[in-house]
Amino acid sequence: MIRFAIAGVVVAVAGQASAQAVDLTPAVIGTVDRGGDVDLSPADGFFSRRISISGTSRNDHRAIYEWDLSQLAGPTIVSANLSGLINQLQQAQNAPFTWELYVYSGDGSITFGDFNPLGEILVGTVTESAANTDAPFSVDVTAELQALVNAGATHIGVQTRQIGNFSIANADDYVLSVEAVPTPASAALLSLGGLAAARRRR
Repeated sequence: MIRFAIAGVVVAVAGQASAQAVDLTPAVIGTVDRGGDVDLSPADGFFSRRISISGTSRNDHRAIYEWDLSQLAGPTIVSANLSGLINQLQQAQNAPFTWELYVYSGDGSITFGDFNPLGEILVGTVTESAANTDAPFSVDVTAELQALVNAGATHIGVQTRQIGNFSIANADDYVLSVEAVPTPASAALLSLGGLAAARRRR
């Protein structure tokens, strides 16, 4: 509980605000390949990035999504969930198909450094046994996001790469849903703002 004195009146404001949920908007989406080529998603909002791997290292494309953490309501993460789907486009003779999802500290841009980002953490594996199908996934990234926030990261990045058999696929419509709690000071200021407005109306 935080107490303030306003015009001789002591006002008590709850120190803990309610958690606020939001689906973060991606700051950047694209792919980077082993040769260093970057392909950004078009500006029309078609959030689909092709990932592929083959016998030639140049064809190892990794899908990248990054989100700006300034969209969070506060620094305390109650829950964070990454969801989306991988649309498998390859023929069945190469099945099963497996992809790995990595989280890392991003900077709002896609460069060759995002091909093997420093400090990346494996958070999930997606497997599909049939060709030309969608492989949906949902991964809890609460602990990983909280660690990034605590370390002062400005963005959270997610990289998708394929392992094993050759495949061509799209990394589609990734959504990062986060529930966070504002700082007590922020909650108190919001409450005081409402109180001051009420006093002006009197």
